[in-house]
Amino acid sequence: MAASAFDEELARWNIGGSSDPSYVSSKPQFHPAARVVVDVTSLSRALPTRSSRASSASVASILAEARSQGYFPFRTCYEQGLRVRPTLDGQTRMRLSVGSSGRVTRAKLEKTRISHAPTAECLVKAASELRFRRAPARRVEIELSVKLWPGDAPLPPRAEPTAGASWDPAPAERALLANAAELGRCCTETLERDASSWGRWAFLVRLDATGRVVDAREAESRFPDTAGTTCIGRVLSAMEPFGTPPAPKEF
Repeated sequence: MAASAFDEELARWNIGGSSDPSYVSSKPQFHPAARVVVDVTSLSRALPTRSSRASSASVASILAEARSQGYFPFRTCYEQGLRVRPTLDGQTRMRLSVGSSGRVTRAKLEKTRISHAPTAECLVKAASELRFRRAPARRVEIELSVKLWPGDAPLPPRAEPTAGASWDPAPAERALLANAAELGRCCTETLERDASSWGRWAFLVRLDATGRVVDAREAESRFPDTAGTTCIGRVLSAMEPFGTPPAPKEF
């Protein structure tokens, strides 16, 4: 869940923004992260639409708790599917039995338009783990609907953990500090071209066996000012050696 919240913030910074009204983040409905809408329909007469008692369950209270508890688990399921199929979207309907303890005693998939079975299965599992603090007096049946759409920004890639020899980052830090003024100049010139520019640059830097930069290119981020990106890549490429890596290295 924490990773999903961080990914949303990272996606916003990766795509950045500008004064161009046609740029994706300038549009009024811009939403970087995957979108999740949760709805609940009661299938039991015993469950009132609303309740005047704070401790009593109702359709309204179950909907509120399903949205607050289920949003990130459902979104995490969806993001796993999006990394496999970037255009994945659709609605999934599930039938849940909620007992007097507030626990879901049964979760059954009714219908899904998600064309990726593992994602639909993950949604059902997440729904089965919901816990309702305002429990019904006796078991009730509800239909839980989860609608999913991709966000307006690409999902940041998840780095795979790698094992290998350690590498001392100190020379790279010294090289970056020594070139801070030049990197700052790239930023200043970007703002001079468009004072509304904002965002994040992320670069993949390739080193040879001596630690010299052989290639520096933007990776992951998509900063809206290409001239600023070119400027930073040029400064990185001209830096002093970043230290001797134990093997061909990229970071």
